Amino acid sequence: MVKRYRLKVSIPAILDKPARTQVQVKLSAGALLRAPSKPSTTLFGMTVVFWAGRHYSVYPRDHIQKAERVYMAREG
Repeated sequence: MVKRYRLKVSIPAILDKPARTQVQVKLSAGALLRAPSKPSTTLFGMTVVFWAGRHYSVYPRDHIQKAERVYMAREG
């Protein structure tokens, strides 16, 4: 089962782009984030999430405190 989370408020994040570049962004309140199904690399001390098909690094504290787990019907 894919773990999904909905942001209660906006949070800072880092968009991981090709060629190992990073861009600081904000993920919007209401954004539906997906946790990776397989281990994924990220910046030290941060957590990986996917939003709109893109790979982001977020602070674990923000992810835990500012997002809520969403249970959806099985994908397939």
